[in-house]
Amino acid sequence: MLARYAKHAFLDIELKVPGIEVMTLAAVREHPCERGCVISSFLPEILLEFRNRDAAIPLGFICDEKKTLQGWQELPVGYVIPHHSLITPKLVNEVNDAGKKIVVWTVNNRTSMLRFAGWGVHGIISDKPELLVRTMRTAR
Repeated sequence: MLARYAKHAFLDIELKVPGIEVMTLAAVREHPCERGCVISSFLPEILLEFRNRDAAIPLGFICDEKKTLQGWQELPVGYVIPHHSLITPKLVNEVNDAGKKIVVWTVNNRTSMLRFAGWGVHGIISDKPELLVRTMRTAR
């Protein structure tokens, strides 16, 4: 994937299992992301291990539960990536005030896309990229 897309798109490289940090780091170094990337995970231990190996690559904490959401404040991440059900204007402001970026997932309807964009999220992950592009173009 990196060989094919690292020059063409911003990449969110999600790590779902521990133990592949070294291999992932080698792949990112071999195929630098020209438009940027973030290494993301639900697992704090993966993010901490990655940070210990490379201080420069941006990290993102993915979260789908309210009880673990505040964990982003304790992690060395530049991105907070909560499920759409957890997004509130207060959370967006907290993340922005902390100098981090917030990316919401998975948003598949126009109304929610417009609402989250209006609240100031930095990115929207969707299973319907065509709808997302059309919606954001008309929102300008």
